[in-house]
Amino acid sequence: VAFSPRISGDPLTALSGSRDNTIRLWHIDHGAVLNRWQAHTERVWDLAFSPDGRRVVTGSSDNTLIVWDVPSGTPLVTLNGHTDLVQSVAFSPDGRTIASGGRDNTVRWWDAETGRLLDTMTAHKSYVNSVAFSPNGNLIASGSLDQDVMLWDPAQNTVRQLMGHN
Repeated sequence: VAFSPRISGDPLTALSGSRDNTIRLWHIDHGAVLNRWQAHTERVWDLAFSPDGRRVVTGSSDNTLIVWDVPSGTPLVTLNGHTDLVQSVAFSPDGRTIASGGRDNTVRWWDAETGRLLDTMTAHKSYVNSVAFSPNGNLIASGSLDQDVMLWDPAQNTVRQLMGHN
């Protein structure tokens, strides 16, 4: 589930993804479904709005990410590269790139417009179940079942490991 960024004059909305392979856009004040998309061929694990609220990215058990146009509900680009389900997705603060983490133990960095894979980080030893960008967009943080947090700077090609969870 993700809330849309509040745009002046727009109603507050949220998106949800499901194991029925769909995503739904909800009007929060009325509880009504504004749109329903057959999103993937398998379960939708995660989704995230772009900072401007006009796009959303979804990650699925079908090993893909899809970037959607929210107003029309149409897919813009499909991102292929994970070899197992995509469990976490995030847009960068400027909306130009996307990070994803999956059960293939990788974090991937994508161009949000073209869907081109920019780089892959393989430092985790188990499923990656969360990804997030730093506020300036320079770092991608990832959490994994290996109990480590990795801080990846794709521009410098460096990874720092934060240990302590058990």
